Amino acid sequence: MDTACRLPGRKEPVRLARPHHPRTWPGIDPKLRACLKTLVDGRSPWPLYLWSASPGTGKTSAALAILDHCAPVRSDWSCSEELRDLMAGFCDFAILPGVLRAAEKPRFYWQEPGRGGTVYASDLWRWLKSARIIVLDDVRLPSAREQALGEDHYGVFKRVLDERIGRPLVVTTNICPWETASGEMTELVRLFDDRIADRAVSGTVVELAGDSRRWRR
Repeated sequence: MDTACRLPGRKEPVRLARPHHPRTWPGIDPKLRACLKTLVDGRSPWPLYLWSASPGTGKTSAALAILDHCAPVRSDWSCSEELRDLMAGFCDFAILPGVLRAAEKPRFYWQEPGRGGTVYASDLWRWLKSARIIVLDDVRLPSAREQALGEDHYGVFKRVLDERIGRPLVVTTNICPWETASGEMTELVRLFDDRIADRAVSGTVVELAGDSRRWRR
């Protein structure tokens, strides 16, 4: 299956998701910036699996920069912070299962001039499938507490990957997708399974090496 897809964008960035998180297009690693352009132009396949062994190397900043230029603008929408990020295309992997579960209650509402309504889990899944681009940020193994609460990170991760086949998706993570030199299974397979690993790395894989930028002065 051809998973390349041209992604329309704008010349001037608009910060809707995580507006206070630092990022600039020129601040992205030049090699990654060139790779992102091939993805946006439809010359490279999605999803983008953006990983680094160390935290703070600029994965989230790069993903947010893509959203600033490519995600649709809905400035008139009034809703909770979790929904505002999601409607801007940004999904925090740690809290996404909880957001979807809360929407089943339902506990979320939206409002714009002259109208409003309830947001259900089915509405969120419809958006996750149809949005111009989705970022699934900081994918990791769920904590023991999250697993005890019954938050289905595995199921959500797999469904997002399935729903976004052929559509722009960015996965940021610290999980290495490659086999070890001894041929042992990848960390991605070990933490999830081979079905998720196959889907996650079926497009473009980029490693961001280097030290954390958070400690630079």
